Amino acid sequence: MIAQLLDSRIERVTHRPLKEIGSRLFERVIRQHWEAFGMRKDLTVQCRTPKATIPLIVRTMEESDWNLIYDKGYDRPPAEQEILDICQELIKAGVQTPYVAADALNNHPCFFQWLMRPEQNDEIQRTFNARFPRLREDQALLEYAYTVPRYRRMGIMAAGMALIADQAREFGAKEAIMFVPSKKDSSLRSCKKAGFAPYLVRREAKYLFRIIKTKRFDPI
Repeated sequence: MIAQLLDSRIERVTHRPLKEIGSRLFERVIRQHWEAFGMRKDLTVQCRTPKATIPLIVRTMEESDWNLIYDKGYDRPPAEQEILDICQELIKAGVQTPYVAADALNNHPCFFQWLMRPEQNDEIQRTFNARFPRLREDQALLEYAYTVPRYRRMGIMAAGMALIADQAREFGAKEAIMFVPSKKDSSLRSCKKAGFAPYLVRREAKYLFRIIKTKRFDPI
């Protein structure tokens, strides 16, 4: 009886890691999935811009900004490095328009994000592999938000998002949209402070070593 109990316990201990390994293998190799919230802001309604701890100005990104944004002395996590690599490729490809929220005292970039127009719909679909819905004539898309490390924990992301979204009014946009991974709680909080609210969920999945890919947008 004792031998049977020990065998049973050994079997449970032995098989549990195998199940965990199998589950992880399935998630990482056989099936991968991601969710992101589509966030939108009504630009026809005036709302209070969140305050950062330093004064900010908004302008288009300049060539000299990148050296200040890309702090070589900062040890970035891989996911953060990937975002910067993508942004560098967007700059090289001439995808418009990257904006920065800069420190009003020294003009150093603190935060940047792309602001894209409906006229760029074909370029957006081609560049980002249809990861965003086509923009209506009265919409703008904000993407790839990044706060320079030395300017973090200063309320700059929320303020920068709000200020850059406001720039879309200049080309007639009545609504700004953006997408935030569902697990990025801090980014979602910043979006809400900037006046954005969730309105749909983008669900992406890849199966069988990425041979099969699916994508859909579900209203909330």
